Amino acid sequence: MSLTIVLAMVCGCSKQSAEQTEYNQFIEAYTSGNVSRTAQIVMMTSREIDAEKMSKINANDVMSIKPKAKGKFTYADNRTIVFAPDGELERDTKYSVTADLSRWFETEKGEETFHFQFATLPFDASCVMTSLDIDDDNNY
Repeated sequence: MSLTIVLAMVCGCSKQSAEQTEYNQFIEAYTSGNVSRTAQIVMMTSREIDAEKMSKINANDVMSIKPKAKGKFTYADNRTIVFAPDGELERDTKYSVTADLSRWFETEKGEETFHFQFATLPFDASCVMTSLDIDDDNNY
């Protein structure tokens, strides 16, 4: 029985999500976790993207977001790509972003694409009541 549990743990731990790349030498940072619906989504490369490639290749042709969201990918600088949503992203939604790194860099097999995920926050409201006042006529 203990062998079965160990095998299940080893097999379960070794699986990677097809949507999430754990490491890629070309990526230094990216948005992850829970973000605001109006947040800009950022991916920063570890190397500079050639200026000629930046002028010829539209960032929207290299990057994609699922589920589809209205907005644009743009170059903030020669290492930073930003997705700015038009308006707000959907609440409580998990998004996946894919970048075709082979359009910018000389990549090895398995490094051509980079995937990362983030999620938007769910609707949340709170109320703090500090006191309840009753007027002299007992109307509240």
